[in-house]
Amino acid sequence: MGNGTGGPSGLVRAERGQTVGVALDYIKRDKREQIERFYDLFWHNPDAWPAEDQQTHDITRLLYPTEANEDGTYTYAWIFDPSIEGADYSIPSLLQKMYGDEKAAEYFHQWVDAHASDQVEHILVQT
Repeated sequence: MGNGTGGPSGLVRAERGQTVGVALDYIKRDKREQIERFYDLFWHNPDAWPAEDQQTHDITRLLYPTEANEDGTYTYAWIFDPSIEGADYSIPSLLQKMYGDEKAAEYFHQWVDAHASDQVEHILVQT
């Protein structure tokens, strides 16, 4: 896979034929604050990311919901654009690299506890 091309802003995006990953987190209605605190310490803390995983952080976007789903849950979306073959997208693994075993286990529990169902992942091809 190539690295995609940068647009006017210099952002890298998938080129035709490259894969893009989408992961959806369905969060319990009463756990929005908890998951957003988790995202602050995990995602919105790029200085904590290991150097070897910085490219993964740079090509990934996290989108927050604007409203609840019909069942009251909230959908947060991760976009890996382009998806990097062999990259570490594992939240437990990344947390361990960032915070060590004990804190990683605590933070991962917060992430799991906030979910109404399992994360749903899709790999798509850029047209």
